[in-house]
Amino acid sequence: MAKPTGPKKTETGKFTRKIDAALHLGKSVELYQQLNSKEAAIITQLRTGKTFLKEYLYKIKASETAACDCGFTESIAHFLFSCSRWTQQRTKMRQQHGERFGDLSYALGGYSSRQEGGESIDGSIEHWKPDINVVRATIQFATNTGRLQPSDQEEASAEADPSERRQLQIPSPTP
Repeated sequence: MAKPTGPKKTETGKFTRKIDAALHLGKSVELYQQLNSKEAAIITQLRTGKTFLKEYLYKIKASETAACDCGFTESIAHFLFSCSRWTQQRTKMRQQHGERFGDLSYALGGYSSRQEGGESIDGSIEHWKPDINVVRATIQFATNTGRLQPSDQEEASAEADPSERRQLQIPSPTP
């Protein structure tokens, strides 16, 4: 009997679990309930790692390279915090994030596993809640760049080949 060829259970959700140490507590539900569908779609891309950024597209063989136009690997952290292409759009997000700018878990509404002085940077996991204003600033930044939307070329390709749309799990555009 052949073994299943899908991802190993330990690999599934690894990126999301790294971002949100409280994922198992179901606290992300409260976060998503405060967002409209467009905001939820953007934060879902960022929290799962399944985006239109080159690192993911390269991983699924939809891009020949993982390199950003600026020359570095186009990862989620690079896109949000350091890509020179988005410096102007990043200003408001940087202000909203304050001292925690650069903390991916914080930016995406996750409970950070990072500790300072033997204590969790986010405090008690039982009483912690994501900062919705920080999450919205992150979403607004991503929206302003337009980078998490399919390019015209990718959109045309997906429309021409419905199986590719299913593979990437891209929702059909709605008017």
